[in-house]
Amino acid sequence: MIIRLLLVAFSIFIVWLIYLTNTGQSSDILLVVQYVPYGDKAGHVFLAGILALLVNLALKFRMIGSGRLKLPLGTIITSVIVVLEEWSQRYIPSRTFSGWDLFSDFLGITIFTMLAYLIHRYVQKK
Repeated sequence: MIIRLLLVAFSIFIVWLIYLTNTGQSSDILLVVQYVPYGDKAGHVFLAGILALLVNLALKFRMIGSGRLKLPLGTIITSVIVVLEEWSQRYIPSRTFSGWDLFSDFLGITIFTMLAYLIHRYVQKK
């Protein structure tokens, strides 16, 4: 239950950040990210990664696919959301599409999916 509450809260936080950046507004969080070297890329790694972690844990690391190709459902869901959000920036005047941002998102998704897997296995053993 706590994971789902964290997922809802974190999702609201991400939607709020996207709203601010899409409308050209700012916040202290966004200002800090601007002044930290590679802060934007680190932000993408952590935001997409934590989202993937929480979605995978909320779904109890459910796998989908067939045969040898099975992928975590939470990772797929997060990846689709991230691609759609990044792609949508092409149509918002105050935003720009960035392949490096997308790369950073997928790096975070990959790292935090592995972390979700380890947490899931640890919880299953207990």
